[in-house]
Amino acid sequence: TRSMRARARSTWGYVVSPRGFMQVAAATTVAMFFVITSGAFVRLTASGLGCEKWPRCGAAPFPTEGNQHAIIEFSNRMVALVGIVLALVTWLASRKVTGLSRLGRSSALGALLGALAQIPLGGVTIILDLHPLAVMSHFLLALVVLALSVVVAMEAWGGVAGRVAALQPAW
Repeated sequence: TRSMRARARSTWGYVVSPRGFMQVAAATTVAMFFVITSGAFVRLTASGLGCEKWPRCGAAPFPTEGNQHAIIEFSNRMVALVGIVLALVTWLASRKVTGLSRLGRSSALGALLGALAQIPLGGVTIILDLHPLAVMSHFLLALVVLALSVVVAMEAWGGVAGRVAALQPAW
């Protein structure tokens, strides 16, 4: 492992510690949970069309005073932005941590791509006036992103806990 760290340090300039990666992965998982929760709040308050034109909120890029539905919808977008940024950080860190499985790295990339895919899918959902199939697709993709984030966090936790490779092939 020492030679792997030295090689990574010379190639990329730094290495992310397994414990630091686990913390980032856990933060991303929590953020994705809050994205789903804030999306549920948007749905329960019927604020999905609070911002009339996608990706803007009316004439301004952010909601105007007094429009509660637009504020709720815009807040959901900001929570999602935090989730996307954390997914990006997690994916970048997954490339710098030693001992992370291929599953962990692939799941980190999948979570990032899924979080990014939520942007146009949210736009399509608004354009289709919250058609139930579009809303459910948006929700199901969010659940997939959360599941991938959980996989990354569990893989990171396994790296910190000292999980070792199987002694025999899976077959």
